[in-house]
Amino acid sequence: MYRVTKIPIKDLNEHFLCRLCNGYLVDATTIVECLHSFCRSCLLNFLERHNYCPICQTLLHKTKPHYAIRPDHALQSLVYKLVPSLLNNEMQRRRDFYSTKKPIDWPDSPEKRGDITIDAYQLQDDFTTSLELVYWVPKDCKEDRTFKSIYLLCPSGVTVSSIEKLIRIKFELDPKKFEVYLFLDMEDEQLDANYNVSDLSCLYTGWGKTLPLKILYSIISPSEQSEQKHPRKRKREQSFKDLSEKPKPANHPKSKIAQQNAKFFP
Repeated sequence: MYRVTKIPIKDLNEHFLCRLCNGYLVDATTIVECLHSFCRSCLLNFLERHNYCPICQTLLHKTKPHYAIRPDHALQSLVYKLVPSLLNNEMQRRRDFYSTKKPIDWPDSPEKRGDITIDAYQLQDDFTTSLELVYWVPKDCKEDRTFKSIYLLCPSGVTVSSIEKLIRIKFELDPKKFEVYLFLDMEDEQLDANYNVSDLSCLYTGWGKTLPLKILYSIISPSEQSEQKHPRKRKREQSFKDLSEKPKPANHPKSKIAQQNAKFFP
């Protein structure tokens, strides 16, 4: 039997407190340059007047520093699991706030409306989750093929690597010829192979459990990957570059995915 050691929450506070407001993190947001995390509202207020990290003074984007920050769903999940009362209080404040607004002004996200509970962040090991694996095609790619979604009922301990292996087996993909990429949203990074279904349910806080948890997947050959980096395989340590004002070249990697899929789909 493994020994269980209880650690006082105060010993972990330094990792879960916002250095700007000295409270527990709410909507945890991380700076990609130095990986320091803060409450989203606290950090945005700070960046209105400064363009550097509040802790280490690392310089961010000179004119648009908010381009160098990202939501940290994994960190926020840890905070809510360790301090459940924080989630309850925060959700109540959000419900009170939007109760004074017209329904048309309510956000689409259940979390932003205050409609989730701690159950959204905690799944038991024997809890089964419905998954929907959806083949992803970039909007700017012209492809007439459509592929049916794959539906699975999985224990919460099933890992991303296991789901990837299932896709390889279903489509008879040679690991030496094709790579499988999984992600929760078209703007998200590639999912870590060690994540399990329970972790994914925490990362995707908009999932209400009444519908299958949607996971997007795409397939590309390693030869193509070596020439141009896959759009979803970004590292957190990389600086975010403003691409919104620059037109995408014709050979953008998104346009290559559909071409590669034609090699293995009949």
